[in-house]
Amino acid sequence: MKAKIILCVSFICALLLAPTMTFAHCDTMDGPVITAAKKSIETKNPNYFLIWVQEKDEAKILEEFKNVLEERVKNPSNAESIDTTFFGSLVKIHREGEGATYTGIKPAGDFGSPLIPLVDEAIDSGSSEKLEALFPEALRVQVVDRFQEVIGKKNYPLENVPAGRDYVESYIVFFHWALNLYNASLKGEVARATEGEISHNEEVSHTEEVLDAHEASEENHSIVSKEAEHSEISGKNFREIFPIALAGVLFGISTTLVSIRAFRKKTWSKNITK
Repeated sequence: MKAKIILCVSFICALLLAPTMTFAHCDTMDGPVITAAKKSIETKNPNYFLIWVQEKDEAKILEEFKNVLEERVKNPSNAESIDTTFFGSLVKIHREGEGATYTGIKPAGDFGSPLIPLVDEAIDSGSSEKLEALFPEALRVQVVDRFQEVIGKKNYPLENVPAGRDYVESYIVFFHWALNLYNASLKGEVARATEGEISHNEEVSHTEEVLDAHEASEENHSIVSKEAEHSEISGKNFREIFPIALAGVLFGISTTLVSIRAFRKKTWSKNITK
């Protein structure tokens, strides 16, 4: 019985720790990170890709970039392979900086959502018209407002890497927020989305429930407090709560059984002594 309980608890823990599915494109061959890397190799200027890595990782990736340029001169026929290896290193550092797992370079066009290429197209062109068309009319004002925040930081001087990183941060926040808003609207959560209750760091999967909430604020769109998040617990996140509750129950049962067994053993020993 005890072995069965331990097995059940282990299974539940595995479910709770299983990675969630998210959509991203920073690791695709036509994504913004590798596009920037290609531009840096072409111009021999690392500032195009440096904005996609944190300052603490600068020295490491700059050393790799220097080696790439040298190796391309020595082995021009092997340039493609040299570049691809560098792309992998760069994307890995970028992903780890975001707290994400690096799983390799994906093919061009491997997006997972029709919204993803439209975000980049909108930012490249400066027009959000096509992007807005993916959302219900009630949500388009939010999209335009946040899109303009990103565009306002886009035209930074190339030599100003900190300003470039500030732009990238705004881009990433907008990218995930727009994707979460789009997913919520697909699931009929227009009322919740219209009220501004979608945050940039919510789960970005069509198959996962949107769990986090975003405080409706025209000034800073800040993430709601933990108390507000807990107050929104409902049937939608029952799947997340249930395994935790069940694990607690099973742990309690296991502890009770062990205590009963110990008590019986102690009683039996006393009887033998008598």
